[in-house]
Amino acid sequence: MFKCLLRSPVFIFSYLFLFPFFNYFPVLGKFYWISNEYILKFIEKIAEAVDNDGIDEIACFSKDDLLQLISLENIQMETIDWVLNNFCDGNVDGKYSFNESKISRIYIENLLRSLPDKPLDFEDFELKINNLLPKQLYFKVEYLSGLGIVENSHFRGKVVNKLISTDLPLDLQKRLSILFSKKEKWKKEEIQPYLLDYCLDPTKIEEFLMKNCKIVGSSTERFYLNKQLSF
Repeated sequence: MFKCLLRSPVFIFSYLFLFPFFNYFPVLGKFYWISNEYILKFIEKIAEAVDNDGIDEIACFSKDDLLQLISLENIQMETIDWVLNNFCDGNVDGKYSFNESKISRIYIENLLRSLPDKPLDFEDFELKINNLLPKQLYFKVEYLSGLGIVENSHFRGKVVNKLISTDLPLDLQKRLSILFSKKEKWKKEEIQPYLLDYCLDPTKIEEFLMKNCKIVGSSTERFYLNKQLSF
């Protein structure tokens, strides 16, 4: 369900920085790591409890609603707060609703990890995700950012290729080599999610790409290709 990490704060934060995909929260000086599988099960439990049967909108609910509707056995209060803060949007009335992008992305990542590392038919993938998502949440292509790339194959048509940013090596040269082996040319908005470890400031991504990539195209539509790195 979750693991308790008994380490010094300096040790913990150094590793959390290296692995931003960890789902963690502090409780009484300890850090708890939550698996994606547990998060998905908990989200499904919430979705089932607050389901607006027959109502075509994303359900709104309060924390008190959840405490009355779901069993709290083996669930810490901090877990509920963490999920609400990280996967829901709150309003001034103290109500929450699922954040479609954040919920979709964790389902997308989980599905991609469960599938073979080969091109996936786009329509089949979209159908699978929509069948998994809580009611009134729907897949959008932009939710694949940093998780997979969409391409048009001559043989299979529109496909999704798995490419999860947190699985890539930290070494910049190795990462760029993998990225350009997967796709010959990239638009800035496509490649940016894979370079956040090196360029956290979005305003400097253009400068970073100009230094490390070849540029083709015009001022209105640029593409970035691989080249020998320069430092």
